[in-house]
Amino acid sequence: TIDNFIKQMKPNGVFHLAAQAGVRIPLENVEKYVNSNLIGFTNVLKASLVHSVPNFLYASSSSVYGDSANYPYREDDLGISQKSFYGVTKRTNELAAQALVPNSRTRARGLRFFTVYGPWGRPDMALHIFTKAMVEDKEFEVFNNGDMSRDFTYVGDVVNANILAATKEVDSEAFGELYNVGTGTNYSINQIARMIDHPSVHISPRPGEARTSLANNQKLRKTFGWEPTVKVEDWIK
Repeated sequence: TIDNFIKQMKPNGVFHLAAQAGVRIPLENVEKYVNSNLIGFTNVLKASLVHSVPNFLYASSSSVYGDSANYPYREDDLGISQKSFYGVTKRTNELAAQALVPNSRTRARGLRFFTVYGPWGRPDMALHIFTKAMVEDKEFEVFNNGDMSRDFTYVGDVVNANILAATKEVDSEAFGELYNVGTGTNYSINQIARMIDHPSVHISPRPGEARTSLANNQKLRKTFGWEPTVKVEDWIK
């Protein structure tokens, strides 16, 4: 079990990045979110706390912001409301960590990832879908007339954020802190489609999809000295 593994290894830190990702799983399969994002997360967090792991770092998501009108999104915005059950599970992770770690020897840091892309990217993400269609000489589908926008964050920059957040000491930080991991710039899906320059077909929006994501990343920058290094337009080229 994960409990025995952590007990035997006695790690200095635990990275919990596993989850059932995405917002489009239908209602009849909602238990996938429950099993991975709620039960799975709780099991790893509990084992880390029981065995006094000093650092617990976990992946949250920009989906916790839903369609908040207050953007760029800030970590201290209390008026957020999730638009998908996936977003609800990630927000639940944050609340669970903040409730449990103050009474432990573990420091938890949650990273809210914003639309991660790059090598080995998920096949259900827009950049993968668009470029696959281009290679296969097929039209790709653009939802909601391409008006949705995303803060695209390169996977290498996300890795750097993980390493910094797991290793840097911050004396004044409270337990259970949250950090946005995004570039602070967003692009509409239409802009991305034009960069790829391939025929597309527009279809209706899908349930659970937020209209906009845009990170205020000042907390991550100031606390850890993190900077994004890759722009999505350069990577697409």
